[in-house]
Amino acid sequence: MGVAVGNVEMTEDELIGNIMLSINYLVSLLKKGWQNRVY
Repeated sequence: MGVAVGNVEMTEDELIGNIMLSINYLVSLLKKGWQNRVY
């Protein structure tokens, strides 16, 4: 799964915030038993 978390015009703080949100989202999906299957 590819997820865009930022762009070149964002500040370091904005990037860190987006990365943390992305990680939290992925962890919540995994806790629900979600799996990314690619055939």
